[in-house]
Amino acid sequence: PMLTRDGKAQSLSEQIPVLRMVLSPRSWHEYSFPIHASGHAVQEPSRRIEQDLEAGSVTKQWLQPRVQECLTINFSTGNNNVIIGKDGWLFFRPGIDHLAGHGFLQTTSRRTNARYLDPQTVIIDFHRQCQSHGVGLLVVPISEKAAIDHRQLTSFSTSFAGVHHQPANADFATWLRALSAAGVQVMPVDDLLREAAQHAKPFLPDDTHWTPSAMDAVARHIAHHFLLQGVIDTKAWQTEQLQITGQGDLTALLRLPRDSALFPPYTITIEKIIHPTTGAPWETNPTASVILLGDSFSNIYQSPSLGWGESAGFGAHLAKHLGCDIDVIAVNGDGANGARRRLAMRQHPLREKRVIIWAFAERELSNAQWSLIDLGKNEDR
Repeated sequence: PMLTRDGKAQSLSEQIPVLRMVLSPRSWHEYSFPIHASGHAVQEPSRRIEQDLEAGSVTKQWLQPRVQECLTINFSTGNNNVIIGKDGWLFFRPGIDHLAGHGFLQTTSRRTNARYLDPQTVIIDFHRQCQSHGVGLLVVPISEKAAIDHRQLTSFSTSFAGVHHQPANADFATWLRALSAAGVQVMPVDDLLREAAQHAKPFLPDDTHWTPSAMDAVARHIAHHFLLQGVIDTKAWQTEQLQITGQGDLTALLRLPRDSALFPPYTITIEKIIHPTTGAPWETNPTASVILLGDSFSNIYQSPSLGWGESAGFGAHLAKHLGCDIDVIAVNGDGANGARRRLAMRQHPLREKRVIIWAFAERELSNAQWSLIDLGKNEDR
């Protein structure tokens, strides 16, 4: 802030109208700077203000991406959502905050809203509900990109690169021990992804999600776990390799100009799963005895809306390695509660189910508002 002639503090964005438009919120009632009425008489003053705001918004929408592009090129500066790494790599800031921030059990204990609990309490409660219906539960926290590919970060990650242990949230080990003591099966995949990283990068360079090969390795690992327990059929799914060209979700979150060439589209190879008898693309089967609850890590390569193909997602690859049908409920950005809530909305959520595989981004442990969901009442408790 700077002082004006009358001695009042004034921020840089208040002094320079262009910066004021770039930095201020999109919604007019959220603007931090005062909107002064015109000194001239106008027939519709409210419409005049609206037009001025619309003009400012257009200018902001044109200028802000170009300012971001300039900052990215010259200073490797990201934004509130994206950290710029080395060699064109991008990282999701909430994932880094999860790894480097306060322990997630401490964070949730400080929340004042009694509706939300810590992930330890919620997961143990869900496990006991599954157990009462004779259904097994496997919890799969999917590692953060910054925990596996942290050497692709900039100097921001010096605290990671210089240590001998791998980056992890301070409460992760405590959480694992508590769930294990309660009988919950948890399958961390950090070591598996680090092993995969010796051959190829396990995460897409400009995306929050894993590569097709890393996803398949985790699916194979889970299937081997259940193979030992006898949860497997004999359906021999077919595969078809396809090349998909696209851009990652982190590139979109940078909000660069549409014509920016900083992070050009690139091509990956996905493995589409095909029905062995009909030749139809793989689809979820709500009557299957194995169900996957997930988030966008399950939808990537499965949902066309994410831009990386379809019928080649986590559920499809689990079906391939298990040799059986899979039921999938996956909600982008809400693997903690969204998938369980949709399961609870079913008439008989656990009828004919034998196994639930619950896979979610590990950062959800810090960022989600975890709530108890009663599978018998179709509503939160």
